[in-house]
Amino acid sequence: MSGQPRDEQRPGAARQLASAASNAGNGLSAPDFISPILAGLFLGLGFDWWLGTRPVVTIVGIILGSVTGFLNLWRASAVIEELAAGRHRD
Repeated sequence: MSGQPRDEQRPGAARQLASAASNAGNGLSAPDFISPILAGLFLGLGFDWWLGTRPVVTIVGIILGSVTGFLNLWRASAVIEELAAGRHRD
């Protein structure tokens, strides 16, 4: 048995925060950050091959994918921050 109390034993707000943080924590995982970057890379490579513009579209795809990945992380961390402050509404 671990030293952390079960959800049934936690007070209401702490249980809600722990549950939401674990759910929002899924948005803080590596695939949610890496996937948009890889999608931008591969789509960019495909369009560059098709259009013959190598590496212009690939670079744009990587930049857009990076921005999207950082936005995913920012949104997930904002939810956790709001929950910690008790301001989040579902």
